[in-house]
Amino acid sequence: MDNLPALTRLLRLLPALMLVSWAAAAGAQPADRDSSRRPAEVENIEAYVRGIDLLAESGEQQGGRFRLFALFAPARGKTPSWREFADEAVLDETIKAEQPSTVALARVFMRAGAVAAVYTSVAGEDGVVWTDHYFRADGTLAKLETRWRTLGAELQMERERFFDGAAQVLWSRVELVDLAAGTPVPRLRPGISEPKPEIYLRADRLPYHALLRRAPDVTPRGATP
Repeated sequence: MDNLPALTRLLRLLPALMLVSWAAAAGAQPADRDSSRRPAEVENIEAYVRGIDLLAESGEQQGGRFRLFALFAPARGKTPSWREFADEAVLDETIKAEQPSTVALARVFMRAGAVAAVYTSVAGEDGVVWTDHYFRADGTLAKLETRWRTLGAELQMERERFFDGAAQVLWSRVELVDLAAGTPVPRLRPGISEPKPEIYLRADRLPYHALLRRAPDVTPRGATP
């Protein structure tokens, strides 16, 4: 895949950086969008999420706090499995050696021994999809945020969903932006379909959760089914 190196660089963008670029394109501040119409419980979740993002960004700058997992498109006849990588240098060497057609990358931010957030990104032929799961201390999903940028960077979508402790949607919204014009658009153009990412309503349903119960590896290892 000729454009895989460029796409894998995009995979590493943290949510804070993505939201800054989104706000610049859409001409709005992310924290203020639709806030007057959001329920009070949603506002509380958003404040919690902002705190997690700040801690995660600080951890990234200090070179720690994340565990790194990747899923490659499998060779013919093989079942794909998530693998943990000691760091991004090991991941990059593996990508160069295996040359997968698609790569899914999950950066797991842990707090007090539990999963607080999972920043997942998938690079494919049509662009890059970022999906962020934010979990409460009890493991339930608090917020899911999906951002999708087409391969040519013509269009970007952001969808937010907020959940109560029983996995019911409290509130949601979606926004599309024409990146060239820097203006919102009402709908996707014909022939373009919104990606459908996996949604994990509890942290213990993550496909690599068994690996998270172990100490981090210094070499890649596949997740146990």
